[in-house]
Amino acid sequence: MRQVGLNKNLSSEFISASLLVSFDARRRSESQTLKIKKTDMKNKQFLTALTALAASAVFAATADAQDVISVNFDDGNNTISGSTGAVNAGNWNALNFGASGAPNTLSDLVFDDGTASTADLSLQNESAGTSGGFAQGGDSMDSTSTGDANNLFSMRNRNGGALFTLSEIPYAQYDVYIYCGLIDITLELNPPSDPVGSNALSFLGNNDGSSFVEATSTVAGNYAVFRGLSGSSFTMESGSGGDNGFIYGMQVVAVPEPSTFALIAGALGLTSVMLRRRR
Repeated sequence: MRQVGLNKNLSSEFISASLLVSFDARRRSESQTLKIKKTDMKNKQFLTALTALAASAVFAATADAQDVISVNFDDGNNTISGSTGAVNAGNWNALNFGASGAPNTLSDLVFDDGTASTADLSLQNESAGTSGGFAQGGDSMDSTSTGDANNLFSMRNRNGGALFTLSEIPYAQYDVYIYCGLIDITLELNPPSDPVGSNALSFLGNNDGSSFVEATSTVAGNYAVFRGLSGSSFTMESGSGGDNGFIYGMQVVAVPEPSTFALIAGALGLTSVMLRRRR
């Protein structure tokens, strides 16, 4: 009987010990699970924060829609309401030098988002010219205008030697797109220096085509590009090369600064490295 009682006591103690071990193991397991959940939550919060940082860098590079200034040399009878151009953009500024009494200057040209910039434009040695549709066998790029037939680049400057100056350019670095139908163009930065470039290019004839084509010495096109400029102003002069030279539009396009790309790459790289460390 005593042996039986002893066995009962041992059995009870064994059961109690087993329960304690089981409870302790479960508690440790729950604790570890809780720690894992907390770690996962922290990782998610950390990822969210770093993602926000990376997104803010991307936003800084893309949210500013003030990266294009576009000008249409017009006859005063047409308005661009859509977006167009080799660099597709809206809110084209119109210099109506063909209209009676129209000024030959524009101040505070608007960006492609419609807000005012500091840039000013002046045009010299121009003639009234004629609308391409009447004198030149069709407007320069009617068919490339998005939803706005017969109203883009309809006025051409006919003087060889005509020039315009763009000043107070708000970009540290930029490209200049010149829409033209002429033989020779020269772009010079101000203050006066050696010309940035002088190109004898091949341009399309009376009907300048149904798409935007960059002109080269061997490819007939309807616009030329001067890339990687950094002056606060420039002057462009056209030479007709013995024929009527035409300038009928311009775009100044900002070139993103290297620091912007470095910020984006750094933020994304930091996200990747820190996540690997926390796993």
